[in-house]
Amino acid sequence: MSSTNLLLIKSYDQLKAISDPLRIRIFSQITQHSKTGKQIGDSLNIPAPKVHYHLKELEKVKLIFIEKTELLNGIAQKFYKTYGTDIVIDQKLFPHLNEMNESIRSSIYSILLNAKNEAIAAPEDSFSIPSGEYMDWPLISIQTKVNINRPQFMQWKKKYHNLLNELANMENTDQEDVSTFYISSVGFEVKKDRGEF
Repeated sequence: MSSTNLLLIKSYDQLKAISDPLRIRIFSQITQHSKTGKQIGDSLNIPAPKVHYHLKELEKVKLIFIEKTELLNGIAQKFYKTYGTDIVIDQKLFPHLNEMNESIRSSIYSILLNAKNEAIAAPEDSFSIPSGEYMDWPLISIQTKVNINRPQFMQWKKKYHNLLNELANMENTDQEDVSTFYISSVGFEVKKDRGEF
């Protein structure tokens, strides 16, 4: 079974399950690649039993599934994955959305913290500059503010996710000289009077 791009939250039980900040952190760990509870726990510095409890709760409401099982020293290792990468909430649940607002904010914090940790742990040559031309650098470092309306932002967001899907489809671990690139992005509306960076 493979995940699709969109994950529709269509029941209150699903909304309640994903509204927990820790579960959103766990969820974000397995949107692109499946992981075991231990792998997730090691990444988030959380005890594996606690991770397994939350995985079971997410699986119970069909937000994640077991993509594969592997035997390690006679013990079955379950690899969990999300049914989709982008959460979309059914309109009938809109009266309950306030329950999720703080979890979404916590998820943004978690993504930014994870990006910081990845940058700290990255090898030195990740930031080597081969030339003075930015487009020749094997990295991306961008932040910006734009003044557009929400429909325009949503239209651009769809194009951006299509590019990410294109990148994911390029992945081939059988190639020689393969590197792992970390990409993180957040985008949200901010106050107009905060000025430039």
